[in-house]
Parts: sequence; C-alpha cells; structure tokens
Amino acid sequence: MNFVFAPSESRAQDFLKNNRFGLDDRVKVRTASSRLDGERYCEGDTLYILDGCPSKMLASIQINSMISPTKPAVISVEER
Repeated sequence: MNFVFAPSESRAQDFLKNNRFGLDDRVKVRTASSRLDGERYCEGDTLYILDGCPSKMLASIQINSMISPTKPAVISVEER
C-alpha cells in the first residue's frame, strides 16, 4: 500500500496529479489533521512524505514505523 503524508489535502492532490512516482488516487492520503496514532505499516508499504509536514506529524510517522512489525520504505519528497 502507498501512503502520502502532506500538510494539507490540496497539497496531496497537487502531488498526486503531477508526481513522478506513478501514484494515482488509490493511495491512502494522510494530512496534518489526520489521526495517525497507532497506524501500522507493512514491509510492502511505501510512505511518501511531502515537505512542509508539521513536526508532530513526522514524529507520529516515525513512532508508527518503529512499532510496525516490518519496516516500510520511506521517501521524502521535496516539491520545488
């Protein structure tokens, strides 16, 4: 499963329209207002983290990745 973490819904949608990773609207989008506590990821998951995500969101992603039984792939995306 692919996850996109973005500071806002509009940023996530813009990224999905113009991304170079081949992602489409089937990815799970998480925004700064999403509840991330306890979310678990699997080995086949890929987490795309857009620039501008708040530090609290990044901390939740890190903790959730650490408690997951297998580690997901993490890609930090700078949009310029």
